[in-house]
Amino acid sequence: MAKVAALFTPLSAHFVVPGAASLAPNVFPLPFLLLYKLPIWAADLGIGLVLWSRTRSVGAASLYLFNPLVLVVSGAWMFDAIPALLTLLALLAFERERHATTGALLALGFLMKFYPLFLLPTFFLALVWRRDARAFRLVGAFALVSLALMAPFWPEIGSAFAFNGARQGGGLSIHQVFQSWIQLHDASMVRFELVVSPILGAIVLVGGLGITYAALDRVRPPIQAAVTMTLLAFLLVSKVVNEQYLLWVLPFAILQAHRPPATQAKRIAFHLLWAVPFLYLLAHVPITAFWPGGLGITATIVAHRDALLVASAVSAIAFTLTLAFALWAFAERREAPA
Repeated sequence: MAKVAALFTPLSAHFVVPGAASLAPNVFPLPFLLLYKLPIWAADLGIGLVLWSRTRSVGAASLYLFNPLVLVVSGAWMFDAIPALLTLLALLAFERERHATTGALLALGFLMKFYPLFLLPTFFLALVWRRDARAFRLVGAFALVSLALMAPFWPEIGSAFAFNGARQGGGLSIHQVFQSWIQLHDASMVRFELVVSPILGAIVLVGGLGITYAALDRVRPPIQAAVTMTLLAFLLVSKVVNEQYLLWVLPFAILQAHRPPATQAKRIAFHLLWAVPFLYLLAHVPITAFWPGGLGITATIVAHRDALLVASAVSAIAFTLTLAFALWAFAERREAPA
């Protein structure tokens, strides 16, 4: 799909817009690109099937399969649909009391994207609330599968951890506001490093997730709501949030939106969760790069650095407010006492 689209766009021979630091020629043959994309598209179809089986609603599956953000990410970008499917299957396995399978599926997702690691305490707590000792079986399965599959590639895994640990805050996270302000005012690098430093990002992430787990332990919601709230909280406190990360939470947001009572607030929260990152994507890429003859406009947009920094900060604020609203809309609490 991405290759065919590239044949009709000005960027058919490059992965990046002219004027960037480097240009990478598109030399991959079409059969290779199709083989690369097929597992991603299969994961999207799998998510759609799970959504249909859970809700018995074609509309619920369509909200994901025909979502503009999903089509862009899976069609021309990243593989986030695969760990999203594995996480969704982990939820199904947990509900069917297959706790070792839940741990193994989370581990497989963790080997593709780090975020399933932060769902492990949520599933663990859900079993602790029931005084179920199989919580340790779930964690053990996660650890066993993770270590067994990481062992042959430990140098590469270590590099991936080091890369993510050294990343500075930005994207759709609130860290982007400080980063834009410092860059607009040409502040000193000392202040820049202090405000968007990886260490500060790690402290905010660990502290924010700790508060999240404590809040979940207090209200003890059903597992589907607990997973949704954990993912939303992770995006809220993460130092880096890219547009494709929303594929992690969209299936769960759809399930929560269809869970009684199906309120207007839930529907609005779901649509904001994909619409705000999608609009950010159109401005960040920018969209004119994909128009025939649009490279001149794109070069003009890219040249206006200040405007792009302001747009990024506004998008980060809008998305942070969206996450806070979604947490309120999707929150649940058990009626029975803990």
